[in-house]
This record gives sequence, structure tokens and C-alpha cells, in this order.
Amino acid sequence: MEANSASSSSHYWFSLCISMVFLSLNLTQCFVTYDRKAPLIDGKSRILFSGGPFITTSYDYDAPIDEYGLIRQPKYDHLKELHKHPPGLPFNTAEVGIESSRVQMVPMNVKLQSWDTFNEDVNSVEDESPMTVRGLLEQLNITRDTSDYLWYTTSLQISSSASFLRNDTPLALSVQSAGQGIHAFINGLLTGSAFGTRKKRRFSFTVNVHLHPGANTISILSIAVGLQNIGTHFETWNIGFLGPVVLQGLVEGKRQLTWQKWSYKVGLKGEANNLGDDPLSLDMSSMGKGQIWINGQSIGRYWTTPANGNCSGCNYVGAFRQTKCHFGCGSLSQQWYHVPRSWLKPTQNLLVVFEEIGGDASKMSLVKRLVKNNGI
Repeated sequence: MEANSASSSSHYWFSLCISMVFLSLNLTQCFVTYDRKAPLIDGKSRILFSGGPFITTSYDYDAPIDEYGLIRQPKYDHLKELHKHPPGLPFNTAEVGIESSRVQMVPMNVKLQSWDTFNEDVNSVEDESPMTVRGLLEQLNITRDTSDYLWYTTSLQISSSASFLRNDTPLALSVQSAGQGIHAFINGLLTGSAFGTRKKRRFSFTVNVHLHPGANTISILSIAVGLQNIGTHFETWNIGFLGPVVLQGLVEGKRQLTWQKWSYKVGLKGEANNLGDDPLSLDMSSMGKGQIWINGQSIGRYWTTPANGNCSGCNYVGAFRQTKCHFGCGSLSQQWYHVPRSWLKPTQNLLVVFEEIGGDASKMSLVKRLVKNNGI
């Protein structure tokens, strides 16, 4: 996958009163992320970084409650009737007599305003890196699941007599990633981005780069989008920027960078900056891709894009398969993100949003979720 180039490398954090913080990488490319969160009966989801790779944040397989802890019909009452049915007698599981839940996301009178801005400094990443080794290391062995983000940084000396400098000829930087996304910076400027997919998490990335005489810094921000959650030998599944890394177009032809000294830094500075009884949710439809925290607690990842599938209704006959219950085709794969009330304070709540590819934070809103169930 080739990356789109971008004209800016600014990383923005905006501080707002619920209070809010918004961090932007100002990138140009838009994909969808998915983040499966394991369900708990109290309506809270497993937070931090335990979601499956490229899996949407929702309760799996048409569960009887949703991720807000609210009853989902017809599954809830249908299962209740099944459990009440006398043992040994036949029960027609395909006959469903309960009306489906009707869900509303109701706007609340909460204004998100008064944004302050500060930068995530890409140029200081190498100086702040606590570890430098030869070669490229697997991401999860470094982050230990404390962040989705890992910086890989190396330096490259270019002679002032290099012929490509006289002609202002760009070089080609080619890398291989084990997944699941990267943003590339040359001397602090964003050069391009690339992402894998659910079916093909590994990808190649080639982009033109402009270097100057003397020391040049290559910084790669590697991004995880969930952990492997099915299959065998999880220890063999890698994530991160593992190479090979090749710079092409030099006088000597190409230069291998894989076994240079690389510095490593876990996470982003902004990650440390860390209302009634109805469940609350953030409407993130105006944003692109990133993560959300409320009062230091991780709400999870978001990545907005239209969902594709065959939305022909739910079919409960026979063994259940994921393809038997598609809905929301053409809509965003996920628009609303649950905010547990137990994490909120009466005043001075701090909301932190890290945005990777760009969005309009002024259009973010807080909504409450209402569900009407008629029952049997």
C-alpha cells in the first residue's frame, strides 16, 4: 500500500471545558478501524488495548445486552423464554415473538468549547527515547500493551557532495511492516502513512523523501489496532515496523537501514494527559482515527468509515454466523463511543482525544442512549 503524502507534521492537543483535549497528527489518509471490546454484564467494556484486530467496538454475535448495559431485543427475552422452557421438551428457537429494540441517541445540552492547543513534538522523540539498539524490535515486546503507539527513530548522515542534492532529486524510502499502521516523518515532517487490513495486516510502504546534507532523522510511528484474538501460537504473531528498510537512489544504489541503531519510545506525550442515569456516548462522526480518554480512563479506539455488507436482516434459524445479522450498511462502522458514568465527576471532567488523520473536533457531541423494549 502506498501512502498519501501530507503537507503538515503538526500534532495538536486541544484542551476544552467539559474540559477536552484534542490531539491531531494532521494526516491525509482515512481508513476504518475496528476495536472489539469484551462484554461485561454491568455494561462496561474491557478498556485499554485488548480489542481484536480491526474489529468494531460492540458486543459480539447479537448479544442479549449492548455495550451500554441495556437490553437488546429480541435476543434478551427470547433467551429468557428458552431458559424457562421445561427441560426435555422441544423449543422452536427460530420462532421469535418479541419486537426488536428501538434505539435512540438523544442530544444533550452539553457544549464542547474553549479549545486550547499545543503540539506533540516529533523532533524531540529521539532525545526522549530511553532505549537504543541495533536492528528493529517487535512492538508488543516493547510497549507491553501500555500503548498502541511506538516510535522507531534512526539517524542518517548525508554527504554535502551527494549528487542527488545538486539535482534536488528525492530518494525512495521502502519499508515492510508486520502491522497494523505507520506514520513516517523525515526531519520532523510528515512524509506519508499506510495501514494494513483485517485480512492482510502486513503491508509494504514506499514514499519519496527529501534529505539534506548532514544528519537526517527518520521517525516511524507504528500503530497497533488490536491484538490477535483467534487461532493458535499467538506468540508467533508480530506487530510493528520490522523491516527490511531500504533507502534507494543514492550514489551506491541502495542503503539497508534495517540494522542501523534505532531508538524506541513508547506512546505519546498527550496520552499522559490523561451526568443522569441514562448511558452516555460521544458522537465521533466528525473525526477520523485515534483514541479517546475521559479523566485518564481509556474509552478506546475510533476510526470512522462507511460499513459494507449484506444488510438483509437478522436470521436466527440454525447455527449463528456473523453474516446472519448485518445492519447499518452504508452508515459509519461506529459513530458513538460509550462514556461510563462511573468515570465522570460533577464538574471539571477532562476528555482527551488523539486524532491521527484529521477531523472537526467542534462537531463532537455528547449524547445519551435510550432504548424502548415492548417485551412479550
